[in-house]
Amino acid sequence: MATIALNYSPIGQMSGFFEQIKTSISNYQSEILTIQTLSSAVDSTIYNLDDVISEVQTSTTLQDDKIAYIGTLDTQM
Repeated sequence: MATIALNYSPIGQMSGFFEQIKTSISNYQSEILTIQTLSSAVDSTIYNLDDVISEVQTSTTLQDDKIAYIGTLDTQM
């Protein structure tokens, strides 16, 4: 019985870990939107931040896929 209890404990903690990952990704997306808003004040003839932000948002889309996958893992555990 002790073996089952020892092995169960780390698995039980995974749900909380998944929630932390989801929260981090959500915060990241919020920060990207803030940067996009602030970047509108930068003169695009000096430096075009729109391209950089577009690339980061593409990365954010991949992060959305990761959130969905983590949610699937969480429900399977």
